[in-house]
Amino acid sequence: MVRVSSKARSVLALAAAAALLGSCGGGGGNPGGPGPGPTPTPTPPVNSVRTVLLSGVPFVLNPETAMFRNVDNPPVGTLDVSVDWPGGGDINLYVTANSCSNFSDVLAGRCAALGKSDGTAKPEVVRFNTTANQTYTLWIHNRSLSREAGSFEVGITTNGPIPAPTPTPANDPRAGLAPGPVSRVVIYIYQVRQADGTYRDKFQDAQGRWILHPGEFVVFDSTQLNANGDKCQWVRDPEYDLTDGAAVLNVRGSSQPFLFRADVLRKGEIQLRSSIDGIDSAVLRAISE
Repeated sequence: MVRVSSKARSVLALAAAAALLGSCGGGGGNPGGPGPGPTPTPTPPVNSVRTVLLSGVPFVLNPETAMFRNVDNPPVGTLDVSVDWPGGGDINLYVTANSCSNFSDVLAGRCAALGKSDGTAKPEVVRFNTTANQTYTLWIHNRSLSREAGSFEVGITTNGPIPAPTPTPANDPRAGLAPGPVSRVVIYIYQVRQADGTYRDKFQDAQGRWILHPGEFVVFDSTQLNANGDKCQWVRDPEYDLTDGAAVLNVRGSSQPFLFRADVLRKGEIQLRSSIDGIDSAVLRAISE
């Protein structure tokens, strides 16, 4: 058992657009009255603006595997996700809250789907309304018996351009987060870098185990949620408990207390749990093959 502490905030960077809404006014006469009087200036309608957050993001999925991608803190609006692929396989799309950490829970209905598209049409498209200070997880599932490749896009439609983010003190990572206390902790794989230095998407097998390979570098992360399901302020940084009897991982240090970083040395299985302010996450299982 290895206990390590780590920290990171995944923040989605959005470009700010500025626009000026003009309005016109005019005066009019009042028949039989003393003279011209002012005519109220109508309030111009709010324009809907769609902003692309992610575009042409590629994926490759083996048969009966799933991948995920988080969308962090999008503004309030209507989020749309579309997935397309040239092959003849069956690709499905689901969107859940970030509190859902395993795709097997999505399929079993243990995680509420904010949207899903599991038909046969192309592209698969999901739209839903967002709320402030939330992270959403996109799940792409290959139900086919063949390997499938494609790409996805994420956009959001808001009432007017997306405003510039409000600066927060650089030395206070808790600034801007909802109040605690922490009532739930979610652990997940943040990124996987292959032996050639390139990053790849994260996949699960049919048993819900995250797939790793010897020679890769993996980073795990945690998210703390309050009773309302919002990312919230915390008191103590995460502590990670690793079960790794076959010495699959070589754990590295990290300057970010939320991040648990490790090299994948050999084949085998591991289990990892995170604890923040005394609240334990579910056990994350991974297999190196």
